[in-house]
Amino acid sequence: MNRFLTCLFLLCSLYAFSQEGKTSASTFDVNYFHGNIALHNDDILHLITGHPEGVILSWNKKTFG
Repeated sequence: MNRFLTCLFLLCSLYAFSQEGKTSASTFDVNYFHGNIALHNDDILHLITGHPEGVILSWNKKTFG
């Protein structure tokens, strides 16, 4: 029984220490958007032409803490 508990303790210890590894995860994301502009005041309606469209580029890095 003592040997079993010792082995169990060692396995649990190794599992706990394996969680300490430094990992760095990062992602790069590209999104295309196309949309509509809500109706505005008639005074600025001449400024709004067409539909807005573009590309959003983003880079995310997880810091884990």
